[in-house]
Amino acid sequence: MTQALLGGLVSGAIYALLGLGIVLVFGVARFVNLAQGEFYVYGALLATTLVAAGLPVWAAALLAVAGVAVLAAVLERLVFSRLADAPHASQLLGGIGVALALAGAARLIWGTDERSLPELVPGPPLELFGARVGTQMLVLFAALALLCLALWLLLHRSLLGVAMRAVAALSGRAGILGVPVRGVTTVAFAVAGAAGAVAGVVVTPLVFVSYQSGLLLTVFGFIAAAFGGLRSIRGAVAGGLLLGVLEAMTAYFLDSALRTPIALSLLVVVLVYRARREGGGLRTRRVRSSERAVLPDVAVPSMLVRLRSRRAAGVGVALVVVFALAGPALLPPYWVSVWSFIGVFVIVGIGLDLLLGYTGQLSLGQTTFTGVSAYLVALSAQWWDVGAGVAVLVAIGGTALLALLLGALVLRLRGYYFTLATLAIAIAAEALVNGLPGLLGGPSGVGVSTTLSLFGFELDTQDRLFAATWIAVALSLVVALRMVRSRFGLGMRAVGHDEQLAAAAGVAPFRVRLAVFVASSVLAAVAGVLYAHILLFVSPPVLGFTAGFDSVVGLLLGGFGTVWGALVGIPIVRLLPELGEDVARYQLLIYGLAVVALVLAMRGGVVGGVRALAARVATRVSGPAPIAVAAAEPAVDVVPDRSIPNTSEHNSHKKR
Repeated sequence: MTQALLGGLVSGAIYALLGLGIVLVFGVARFVNLAQGEFYVYGALLATTLVAAGLPVWAAALLAVAGVAVLAAVLERLVFSRLADAPHASQLLGGIGVALALAGAARLIWGTDERSLPELVPGPPLELFGARVGTQMLVLFAALALLCLALWLLLHRSLLGVAMRAVAALSGRAGILGVPVRGVTTVAFAVAGAAGAVAGVVVTPLVFVSYQSGLLLTVFGFIAAAFGGLRSIRGAVAGGLLLGVLEAMTAYFLDSALRTPIALSLLVVVLVYRARREGGGLRTRRVRSSERAVLPDVAVPSMLVRLRSRRAAGVGVALVVVFALAGPALLPPYWVSVWSFIGVFVIVGIGLDLLLGYTGQLSLGQTTFTGVSAYLVALSAQWWDVGAGVAVLVAIGGTALLALLLGALVLRLRGYYFTLATLAIAIAAEALVNGLPGLLGGPSGVGVSTTLSLFGFELDTQDRLFAATWIAVALSLVVALRMVRSRFGLGMRAVGHDEQLAAAAGVAPFRVRLAVFVASSVLAAVAGVLYAHILLFVSPPVLGFTAGFDSVVGLLLGGFGTVWGALVGIPIVRLLPELGEDVARYQLLIYGLAVVALVLAMRGGVVGGVRALAARVATRVSGPAPIAVAAAEPAVDVVPDRSIPNTSEHNSHKKR
């Protein structure tokens, strides 16, 4: 047990080192840097390259730390500073885009092989309380202690630290006091990058590193930082050590497969506790009828625009139905299969658009519901020997119930907290299924033995499943369009724009968000049913973050808050690997750069850009439409009253 406890402390020290960088950046810039784990990876990989070139390990370590600090500062100037005033969803997507781009570049530079470093202080292990303590473990603990001391001295015993604390307290207003806000923020990112690189250099002699190690490390670093409310260095250290010990004890007393799910479940609990303690996660109080504001009537020109958009929507849905019926006759068998899977993820994207585009909640675990539904289809037939109809009902009903329970918990969170909680749920679900081969099939997955049928018509060929999938896409579009154009849709938009204002207008924000969360999960469940019967096999990756990020990137490309964005963007993203193996090698890099470019330069996506262009052309051709205003007594005189002297003119005459 002592050896297991020591292993937990080692893991906890790693998480604490990563949490320190997250705390520093969030404290100064109010930005959750999801690329922090990539600084760890780059520090380790750069050090291995320098050692292979013949440099001593200590010199390689110092150069790697300095290089990553410069890299972090450059990224802050080029990307993160441009997202300072962006919504939380855009900031998180920008951070994920940077992380993906860095991971893709690391794959191209260093390949897919795992790498290691020699020990910084070689020597025989020590015996301590029955446990073998390696010298590199002592180096790790010493690095954590020295980094904490260095950060404390920086923040409390230097002018730069005073400036950082001023920016943390006053944000941009610190510039009034003469503090160079942008320069201080850049230094904070550089220090955070150096901290991540230090973690990579001192840990790689103990644990192998590869290009894809960054994301999970970022999540665990965030768990450590969350213990201190993302603002406390001591809290990050305590949280990291506690998390590592909890993982070790779970593996020692229970099962090692439960380490990651329990740790990530702890993150959700900590986030909810923090949100309730800070008041940001509580339900909005019920507004009395006497306090409710009255929503204005819709003006006539807006109704005309709505009618035009309805005609266009009808044409769009009809084209999808035509594609569903004619596609099998026009496409080769391989492309029928490819477009079937594209249709599955378009359905997921439509549900995600309802959640993100209209209520402002970015979920990174939407395909977790797709995976749950697919697994329920396969397992219900395997366990209870039921037909396809019952299996489908179990899958959709069970997924909706799970979404209701999870939504009641995570929707109490806001902004960063909600998004990272959904990411944690996705990673935990994949890890749980991977770790239970006897019950859930493990990495090998589960086969699907049922055959879908609709009104007695069996969907037993790829052509029929293609048609069913794209008809489901058309129905999903109709449901989403009806939802956003209804009175409930007005409530969705109000909640996404301003919860307090929506509550004042009589809308219950929590109920609206929960209803949309469950509705989006039902669409994901329908996609899961189709996915299971198209592939006839279900494996753990469909539950994880990676499978669902295609939908997020596609929705971002197409434009969220449009309903049509998923239909436009997701096919582009899903067809990218089909262009050849060379393109597939660059897929991560292309995804990352595309996300960063879209977040920075084209936040409305393709559909939003086309709509803006069409509106601009229509305005130039016909002129702006008149706005219908209800007759009322003017509250303010339009023509200024000349009896009131003009203060500026009076002062100018006085100066003369």
